[in-house]
Amino acid sequence: MKLRRWGVIAVLPIAGLVAASSRVLGAPAKPAGSAKASASASAVPTAMGPKPLAETLSGPAKDDYDAGMTAYSLKDFGGASIKFSAAHDKAKDARLLFNLASCEKNLRHYVKMRTHLQRYLAEGGALLTQKDREDAEALIAAIEPFISTLKVVVDQPGADVLIDDEVAGKTPLEKPIAVDLGSRKVRIHKEGFKDFEATIVVGGDKEAVVEAKLIIVVTGATLKINAPAGAHIFIDNEEVGVGTWQGKLAAGGHPLRVSAPGMLTHQSEVVLLDGDARVVDVVLDPAGEKVGPAAPLAPSGPTFTMGLRTGYGTFTRNGGAGVAPLWLDLGFHLGRAVIWGIYLQAGKITTGKSCATAAHGPTAASSADLEMRYSFDSCAYGKVGVELIVHTLPSADIDPWIGFDFGFMVQGGKARTYDPLGGASTDSVNTGALQPGLQLGVDWHVTPSYRPFTVGPFFASSLNIYGSDKFDRFRLSSTTSGGVTTSGDNGRESFGIHHSENGFGFSLLFGARAALTF
Repeated sequence: MKLRRWGVIAVLPIAGLVAASSRVLGAPAKPAGSAKASASASAVPTAMGPKPLAETLSGPAKDDYDAGMTAYSLKDFGGASIKFSAAHDKAKDARLLFNLASCEKNLRHYVKMRTHLQRYLAEGGALLTQKDREDAEALIAAIEPFISTLKVVVDQPGADVLIDDEVAGKTPLEKPIAVDLGSRKVRIHKEGFKDFEATIVVGGDKEAVVEAKLIIVVTGATLKINAPAGAHIFIDNEEVGVGTWQGKLAAGGHPLRVSAPGMLTHQSEVVLLDGDARVVDVVLDPAGEKVGPAAPLAPSGPTFTMGLRTGYGTFTRNGGAGVAPLWLDLGFHLGRAVIWGIYLQAGKITTGKSCATAAHGPTAASSADLEMRYSFDSCAYGKVGVELIVHTLPSADIDPWIGFDFGFMVQGGKARTYDPLGGASTDSVNTGALQPGLQLGVDWHVTPSYRPFTVGPFFASSLNIYGSDKFDRFRLSSTTSGGVTTSGDNGRESFGIHHSENGFGFSLLFGARAALTF
């Protein structure tokens, strides 16, 4: 009888369920569109029984009720459930809960159906006959095989548990959750944690269990700065505290500066990763004192130094000639203090004093002087060599150094010549010299925390060991044959090596040097 009764509810529209007394719960409904027709078709209650819903409801509750009946007749069970629920909220008539249970049955929501029927029995009171109660209890018993339980265990309290996107409770749950059989979506949500999601198949005699461990959502990092009392702490160029500070920062690099009166300012960069919890202890040194080891001259690993120099000096041989060179050197760090490298020089030499060569000057030494005389129009030199530089205080801001070098110089120029016996012409004058040298200098480390850039004065001196000077003079002559005068190669007469002399000289140079370590 009970199952047959349930079958009637499953197949037939529910006009009779909602419009009549409990004696006619299975009666078919009238066509939608006329609430009066529905009410007149209802069975007449007994003298002691309650009035049917169609006669009891009125106003907005009656409108929602009629709309629900229409939706149900069109098999829109979701829409019918919404309207019957709205009518119940307004009228508080427990018999509408039976209508809601019928809608949920057609939607295969057996847990919700059971909940409505249980409320129907608990809240119905005098509106329900004994028969109504027996029918509802029989329906509850009939759907029990389609309902199971799901135990949810979460390691965090206060988390929302959602079953099929509907909130089922907040952790810790006092008891397992009643769920419909089949595949159920479980989601657990708590602010500050990643959502836990799982799909579990519920069925059979064994209780389903879901165990979840929530993972904290990490955004940013925490940083604590411990500094001396009274020291001002700046992060990202903003003062954040005095003495000590702790807070949360975004992942990435953050400039840190700590300062106090009479103390050297501490500056650094703190790099934080997402989720870091860093503690930085800052110790300030007294101003004017060097406490602890100084920063290294260069970063660890192979390093090089490139220097550029200029200045003014003299070459001394046959008198003295001024020189303004450009000096480029490249060195490899053999250690913290020793640099081995190569260098290049090039410069102009003043034309006076025979261009620092052994050549005769432009003026006769005496009335009997018949030597070839030279007046220089241009003079220059180039030099290549190797050098060894030793720093005496590589860890200090001011670092004196000494250097040794050995190079080869080529020197040349153009000169107007005068031969007392043959006239004037133009000669090229070339000479070469080996130059062992000594250097002295002082570097100022412009960037002491890393020391890649230095500037300072220097002095360099060398002994010039000259080879044979070669002076090439050419004089054009002409020949006459048959009344025709010709000139050129046939008429070019070379005086060859007019002057050849080995000798020594000196060079002195003062200037400034800038160097970059990388």
